[in-house]
Amino acid sequence: MRRGYLCVVYVSSAKPTVLRDLTAALALSSAPKSNVSLAHSFRDEAYNRTSFYLLANDAAGLTSPAVSLCRRAFELVDFSNHVGSHPSLGVVDHVSFVPLGEDACPLSATRAARDFSVAINADESAAVPIYYYGLLSDSQRRLQDLRRALGYFDRPATEPSSVGDVTGRRGASPGATAALVPDVGSMAAFSASRGVMTLGVVPELVRNLNVRFRCEPAAATGDRGALEATCRRALATAVTRRIRVPGLVEALTLPYGSVGAADEAVAVEVACNLLRPRQHSAERVEAAARALFERFLSETDGASSGSWKLTDIYTTGPDEDGLLELLAASERR
Repeated sequence: MRRGYLCVVYVSSAKPTVLRDLTAALALSSAPKSNVSLAHSFRDEAYNRTSFYLLANDAAGLTSPAVSLCRRAFELVDFSNHVGSHPSLGVVDHVSFVPLGEDACPLSATRAARDFSVAINADESAAVPIYYYGLLSDSQRRLQDLRRALGYFDRPATEPSSVGDVTGRRGASPGATAALVPDVGSMAAFSASRGVMTLGVVPELVRNLNVRFRCEPAAATGDRGALEATCRRALATAVTRRIRVPGLVEALTLPYGSVGAADEAVAVEVACNLLRPRQHSAERVEAAARALFERFLSETDGASSGSWKLTDIYTTGPDEDGLLELLAASERR
């Protein structure tokens, strides 16, 4: 029988001290016989973001450790001071429950996710508005549509999070805010220090594949921001828009790393969400990215902004088979 359940929690921090404390909180919250393990974590310093992969053979067992992790994150991280080159909506801006293997039950994952959302808001002093997506949402709305409605893509990535209105969105209108009612919790309990959370259940593990590029400017421009914007636009046109496949691959162009002197190299990343990796694999997306980049270089003769290199292609976590193997190994011990 191939069955397991996964909960992925994204925390808006990459500080080692915070991550050590969160890992300790997970260890304390997992009963010895619960068979819940921290199967993987991915720390991204430039994005100031870390993902935690909680793995179990029973979906219900994921709820308590996930709640403990989130509550401790709320205590340790102040979202009103958050800065990172990856968009975010809150201290824990995204949690995903995933059935793994052909014998796993999506309904079990859905029940666990609903129990998690209720438990998070049981303590009013640490409550957070939660918005559903995927199988958890009555309309099965897509995560990217929910994020767009919440202003996820609006904030300049290197600016502190805006908390001027109750959603934490930059430039959000009161009408739009009122129209988007949380599925759990209320905006009356909103805290700028915690932000909001998106929560969903997906039928298949969504894999994150990132393609990193580096541009050596042709000459010092004196305007670092303009140079970065030029590089992002070039890649967005040549790679990001062309690598997207409706229903299969989403992609976003992001600056990667801190701002440096005007004559230093610019790092840009195309972050891809593989929605159906069984159908459209990471290897296929990687091959497409390499081909698109070669086409970009040939069409632009190296690009007018400078000399380009593809420096890295990587995934941020194990695939479904790898996670099921980890689960099987833990059960044998």
